[in-house]
Amino acid sequence: MLQVIFVCLFVLKSWIVCYILCFLTIFWTFWNSLYLGKKGFFFINGGFLFFLMLKSNYVLWSLMGMSQFYIYDILTVYSASLNLDITIGLFFDVTNFSYVNLTVTIGSCVYFYAYGYMRHEILIERFLFLLLFFLYGMVWLLLANNLFSLLIGWEVIGITSYFLINFWTTKVATFKAAFKAFIFNRLSDVSLLLIFFYYYYFFKTYWVTIESCYVGYFNFTYVELGSLKLSNFDLTLVFFLVAASCKSAQFGFHVWLPDSMEAPVPASALIHSATLVSAGIYLLNKVWYFLYF
Repeated sequence: MLQVIFVCLFVLKSWIVCYILCFLTIFWTFWNSLYLGKKGFFFINGGFLFFLMLKSNYVLWSLMGMSQFYIYDILTVYSASLNLDITIGLFFDVTNFSYVNLTVTIGSCVYFYAYGYMRHEILIERFLFLLLFFLYGMVWLLLANNLFSLLIGWEVIGITSYFLINFWTTKVATFKAAFKAFIFNRLSDVSLLLIFFYYYYFFKTYWVTIESCYVGYFNFTYVELGSLKLSNFDLTLVFFLVAASCKSAQFGFHVWLPDSMEAPVPASALIHSATLVSAGIYLLNKVWYFLYF
């Protein structure tokens, strides 16, 4: 058993190193794209992405059948005067990495297809950069170990989706579509941000745990909105549902999705298949106990 845990820890650490290298490579290649050219940019980042995909499949296979989870803290921000203690890190378990494996696999296919589809575009390096930045931001969101880390990934995919939809900036229709998607993404971001501050105010923590559902004053402290009386628990659930519904384009919040097809085909395939629209489903999967209780 100890050998299995040791192997998993070694595999996960090597995957984290690979992920960080992939993330840093897109900035280095984009900065030097004038010298590398579009082929150099594509092949360097494509090689790293393909290796990350293989690594992700191997890590998922290693985690299968194991109930353990692993947390890696990357950065801690502490201030005694501000009563602030925020940790940025990654959380690994089978559920998280199933989403990661799906995202990286489909993202790799879309990336290799995008080069063939957009190879005659003048700004193809910028398009591929945004595509990869969106993909790695989604991976960060899926592996976030707390609400603050999740909020970072949530913002990254929202902003990059705007630039991907509005890639052809000279078209009025693409700008309108991107702006509409941006507004709904901001509504989702604000809902999640309110949850972050609301949760930190009550529990002095920023990660949702199942134990929180049993805290009495969280269930029985009420907020009155006119004639409507909601408990803190109900209000938090509403914010979670709004954040997930806007991001996943559920009924009532779906009006931005048809217009966003103005984006280039590879961007639409990545955003609207297994990444952006699945982020809301993933969020509800992480906080399922709010729906249960």
